[in-house]
Amino acid sequence: MKKIISLLLAAIMVFSIPCTVFAAETPTLTEEELWEQIANNTATVTHEVRPASSFTQEEIAQSPDLQQIFTEIYNTGARTINKDTVYGDIYTTTVVTDAGQTVIYRSYPKVTFSVVDVGTASSADIYSTFDVIESVNVDGDLNSGWNNAIRYKNVIGTMGCGVNTAFTDDVTLSGNTSGLLTGNVKGFINFVASAAGYNTVSQILAAFDSVSYTGSRVSSRDITSDYVRVVSSKMDNEVLFSNDHSLTVQSSMSTIDSTKTANQSAKAVAEWTFDVYFFVGSLSPAYNDESISIDVDYKVNVK
Repeated sequence: MKKIISLLLAAIMVFSIPCTVFAAETPTLTEEELWEQIANNTATVTHEVRPASSFTQEEIAQSPDLQQIFTEIYNTGARTINKDTVYGDIYTTTVVTDAGQTVIYRSYPKVTFSVVDVGTASSADIYSTFDVIESVNVDGDLNSGWNNAIRYKNVIGTMGCGVNTAFTDDVTLSGNTSGLLTGNVKGFINFVASAAGYNTVSQILAAFDSVSYTGSRVSSRDITSDYVRVVSSKMDNEVLFSNDHSLTVQSSMSTIDSTKTANQSAKAVAEWTFDVYFFVGSLSPAYNDESISIDVDYKVNVK
């Protein structure tokens, strides 16, 4: 019996073929494959919009893409008397593929507003910029080189000046957007003129609603009217989605009446409105008429 068992064990050892089991590796995901899965409804897509203040420290610590966003926020320069920065909400799109891979797109719009004190006879610069802070996390990789799927379109930039102040120089547009080079930004530029009112933030914001957009798209427009208190541009051909993308509206202001109160405190207001689209080729926005407004103190009739 022992001899039979030994022979059986020997046969098993001779005819057994050793094999190694390898763990299945998840294939590398490409942007084209992700778009195809989204088009075919084989990927799960969720959208979310939240104020930055709603994210907890625990959420930020567990999310490298959120850390990337908040690092940019913390690196923003200190606020000054005549310059300030505000942010909108954080937009997030999460896509989970049929193979379990996760892609997280995040985007955070930022608005800067700068106003120079206005002298008695000279003009002073005023400008506002719309920037994008964004990150793309492709299954844990923050350096994939993928474009962000969250797009800002139909962008309108508007500025209004306060008491005893009027816009007196060209309104110019600049920036860098999808498919365009710096200096090629164009939009419908229009104004609101009035000799009275526009002293408070609420009055200036109310005046923004009266702007109409006609004519042709241009990169600059001369101010030829007196008492222009609001300047605005509708840049509906521009698309922003990258950290390299921005739009700026710039002009100059002057004192209307130098016989009035010297060194008068005043308020200037900027507002940016936009639609938020998800993915290239989307026909309708996920969020429309989003807005970010900001006001800055300055002095007019400075002597």
